[in-house]
Amino acid sequence: RGAWPGTFEQRFDHLLTPWTRAGAEMRGLNLRHEVSFQGGDGYLHFATPVLADATMAAWGVHIFKPVDEASKTDPFYTRTDLVWDFYRALRAWHERLFVNPDYGRLLGAFSSGLTVKAGSRPKRRAAGPTGPRSLRAISHNATLQQLSVPANTAAGIGS
Repeated sequence: RGAWPGTFEQRFDHLLTPWTRAGAEMRGLNLRHEVSFQGGDGYLHFATPVLADATMAAWGVHIFKPVDEASKTDPFYTRTDLVWDFYRALRAWHERLFVNPDYGRLLGAFSSGLTVKAGSRPKRRAAGPTGPRSLRAISHNATLQQLSVPANTAAGIGS
């Protein structure tokens, strides 16, 4: 889900990593790799029959492509100390952001006025958390984009 700046192969590898596929293969497990094409980026891939054919062909090639041996020793998974440090730091940054009253005011002041209703769901959850956490992800990201905040960047780290 979401746009990907590279090739289809890179996008599919991002969604279900070669390391995960290799691990399942080593254990004799069959995986079902599912992907969602939603929103503006998703619909573009199916806008014409030629684009739809190319998209599905890329998907088929990826599904049946053997896993690269190098992916079995991907440092992202083998150096878990670094990965967990990164994850914890990013999570802590997000936690601080969401409890910051200014962030809540920013989203509250602009979320209803800058974006139009999209889909069948309301922008905020009716029950559950309040403040920024009550905004649904699409509404949250749309508001940030309208404010020229790169929604794919957290703590200076781009996705």
